[in-house]
Amino acid sequence: MTQVRMSLLMKNKLPKVPLIVALFIGLLLVFITNEYHNTSCNNASSNLLTTSSSAMSTIPKTTLINKDISQCQAVRKQEFLVSMTDIHSTNPYDNFSPESYDIKGPDLKGWGLRNAYDKILNEVRPRFMVEVGSWKGLSAVYFANAMREMHGPDACLQLICVDTWLGTTAAWESPDMEKPIKGNTLYLRNGYPSVYYQFLYNVIDQKVDDIIVPLPLPGVMGGIFLQKIGAKPDTVYIDGCHDKICVIQDLESWYPVIGVNGIIFGDDYNRSEVKEAVAHFCTPDRHCQLDQNLTDGITFVLRKIA
Repeated sequence: MTQVRMSLLMKNKLPKVPLIVALFIGLLLVFITNEYHNTSCNNASSNLLTTSSSAMSTIPKTTLINKDISQCQAVRKQEFLVSMTDIHSTNPYDNFSPESYDIKGPDLKGWGLRNAYDKILNEVRPRFMVEVGSWKGLSAVYFANAMREMHGPDACLQLICVDTWLGTTAAWESPDMEKPIKGNTLYLRNGYPSVYYQFLYNVIDQKVDDIIVPLPLPGVMGGIFLQKIGAKPDTVYIDGCHDKICVIQDLESWYPVIGVNGIIFGDDYNRSEVKEAVAHFCTPDRHCQLDQNLTDGITFVLRKIA
């Protein structure tokens, strides 16, 4: 057999093969070639899709202005005893993707700002302020811009916004909480409010994310947290829950945080439960005085006296 094969090779000839066998072999080779090609293409496409998906997930779908606040961290820590890094290990505004939370655009619809706020801010001229109850950020944006106007664009300022962003009892009592006329929507997602993400968007959109620090806690817990740190804000604004017991708890939690001559002010003083809570809390034995010059029919102002 070896001699026969060598002879055939030398003569450059192939052994004869039945026609049907040759056709079968040819078809088999074509099938194998196509399968290899398709598998290679599918693998390449799968790798490309995986890579593209991974790349897209790391890129915010909407580019928003986010200012660098690192230069103020040391100043805030030294002067206010608290800064962003004491509350968040990473900046909550970084890589924020509005589309992930179905945020369509800015929504600062809320309740009217009071003329008394200007008088109070001009009296206190705060550089470090706390707001208890922020919702979508209407008043927070106002306070941040007012502080910047007072102290200049290069000043290291801080407004800590304390809120659960879960809504008030009034919001949950609303039969049309998703689209109420007064804008008190909870932005429910699977039954859970997502207003916090609208707040983040509004703060970034209004370019005050270098001042505002969100602290997602109930008002009482927020007060305890800052007390433990030893922080002393220039003023505290309370506009959270308006039920009497809530207002009393907020005042009890935040009054120890402010220093002597410090001011706590709040909204909805025209509501009976808020007025009753203020009268119950602000007594001489607490070294608390209702500032008659700054208090009006809607805004109450409490001053800590020596």
